Amino acid sequence: KVIQQISSLGIYSLAIDENNYPNNDLMWAHYANAHKGFCIEYDLDLLVDNINKEDYLGQIQIDYTNERPLVESNMTLNESIKSIVGKKSQSWSYEKELRLLFHNRGIKKINNILPITGVYFGLNMDSIERQQIIAYLKDKDVSITQLLDCFTIEDELERKPELILDIIK
Repeated sequence: KVIQQISSLGIYSLAIDENNYPNNDLMWAHYANAHKGFCIEYDLDLLVDNINKEDYLGQIQIDYTNERPLVESNMTLNESIKSIVGKKSQSWSYEKELRLLFHNRGIKKINNILPITGVYFGLNMDSIERQQIIAYLKDKDVSITQLLDCFTIEDELERKPELILDIIK
């Protein structure tokens, strides 16, 4: 029953480390096709408040551990699911992941609210795609930022966000 339930779950993964994003090279390399993609910043409360509550199961802060998930016979179905989908190897801890869980997989609709607060473009993002996103968001209350390479005095590579468009509320 647990495996059947997990196979139909919808999982939306978010990184929640405000101090290091969007300047996390590993995240860009793993999830944005080597800086060819973009990062979306959300107002998490607004996002959660405006999703379909009938499909929403809740959120799980990932527990990074080198222990394997454990399911015991006395655990409830929800406890078993949380034990399995709420753990990752310690080597992934830089992600600081929060997962939103849904009963069903697939695209989720948000109730007439745009919970996006910012968009960050990778270093190698296609200029046509970048312009399409800028055009779509130009009348919305969303900051748009391009990441740039720069070097520090010690000649170390560092990512520097450069604000392209900031719409003030």
